[in-house]
Amino acid sequence: DLGLPDIDGWEVARQLKAAPQTTAIPIIALTGSDLPHERVSAMRAGCDRHLAKPCVPTDLVDAIQRCIGAVI
Repeated sequence: DLGLPDIDGWEVARQLKAAPQTTAIPIIALTGSDLPHERVSAMRAGCDRHLAKPCVPTDLVDAIQRCIGAVI
């Protein structure tokens, strides 16, 4: 969730990607915004994919499969 009270989703993504124990875990940003700057923010934060809500379930499955394939 990007709008967390103490830490936003982008910072969570940055911290997960910075930690050796979690750096390889794929992160998919599923947000209510599909603005270009949000996509750029997601990628800069370390997200592997960005999807806007409402999201077609097959798009989410495709994003997950692409991320898992990138890790394996």
